Amino acid sequence: FFPSFAYLKLIEAELPISIPVVIQESRMEESARQRFIDAFKQGKNHIGMAVMGGIFGEGIDLPGEQLIGVYVISLGLPPFDNYHQHLAQAMQDKFGDGYQYTYTYPAVRKLIQAAGRLIRSPQDKGIIELIDPRIRHAEIQHLLPRWWFKK
Repeated sequence: FFPSFAYLKLIEAELPISIPVVIQESRMEESARQRFIDAFKQGKNHIGMAVMGGIFGEGIDLPGEQLIGVYVISLGLPPFDNYHQHLAQAMQDKFGDGYQYTYTYPAVRKLIQAAGRLIRSPQDKGIIELIDPRIRHAEIQHLLPRWWFKK
């Protein structure tokens, strides 16, 4: 899972051609969405690339060995643009912790949803890799399930 389509496209351009990959596209038709999901049901030897918080970040179920690992490439913070900065200030004024409400909590929610594609029932197992050093920060780790981290 990637934080944006732009980031996904950067990595896609670097993949060896020999690796079978299914890729989420922006504004996918229903038939293309179904082909993406069906690819996981038909075999094990491919990679899926999707965007956090997108159509494949929640609400799909790939039980058993249909999905054996999830790599979350970034924390997926919302952009630091005028809208979000204004929202952070409004949240700060009203509740305090404006940064947390505007950036941290939405990013952690998307991260948990992405990882949740792997573990949907007690029978499911696999690897969740969180690839962003910011996930090691205490203010992020205390928001994540403890069992995600090796002892």
